[in-house]
Amino acid sequence: EKDSISITWKIPMRLRQYVARHFLGDCMPSGFKALPRGEGIAEFNYKLDDCNFKRLVKGKNLIYKNELTFRPRPRSSPAAYVYPIECVYPR
Repeated sequence: EKDSISITWKIPMRLRQYVARHFLGDCMPSGFKALPRGEGIAEFNYKLDDCNFKRLVKGKNLIYKNELTFRPRPRSSPAAYVYPIECVYPR
């Protein structure tokens, strides 16, 4: 879908019970699939206007930035994992 993003994040078995602690920006997974070996797939399907994406214009490109994070504790604590996400589109 136009102006949207779709990300899948493989969750190891030991963290599967904490799927609700995985975030894209400030959005929780929009879906989850359990895999046969105990792992899972967290799915994030959102508009680029959602989840607190940062929008930048750089030269001839429009860039949307965000982070995938795993936060086992409340937001006041640092994330255990942080993966940067960057979507680049020509203007």
